[in-house]
Amino acid sequence: MEAEPSTTTTTRITDLNEDSLAHCATYLSLQDLSNLATTCKSLKRVAYSDSIWQHCFREHWPHELLQTSGLREAYLKRRVAVQQFKFVDPLVAALYVTNAKPFDHIILDKNAFTFSQGSFIQMTNIDSFLNGRDGLTVLSDHNARIT
Repeated sequence: MEAEPSTTTTTRITDLNEDSLAHCATYLSLQDLSNLATTCKSLKRVAYSDSIWQHCFREHWPHELLQTSGLREAYLKRRVAVQQFKFVDPLVAALYVTNAKPFDHIILDKNAFTFSQGSFIQMTNIDSFLNGRDGLTVLSDHNARIT
């Protein structure tokens, strides 16, 4: 008795449509996206699609306005700038201090900053600042240095 030939079919990743692949690729790291782009032309087209880079951009900078095209280049440019500290952040707040001495202590706690300068304390809440409220609290009634 002869065995019947196998009729199994194989499905490759490139058999999926580009939208499905792009959706799956949004879960990849930047290194994995780069590796995906080097495998073949069709996967490179998926890895360079604006939907993936829009997702990456919104994930890292949710309050930033996006341009309509060239999102990959915009994301990579912004990422390099952030890593090199060569950018002007639109969420920067100028915190003015009446006494221009260096701070003694700086405490970073989630979305709050606390600065101590002698007997002067300045607390800033970033969430309040982002929502348009005054997130600055100044305590200056202390008689001695705060540690």
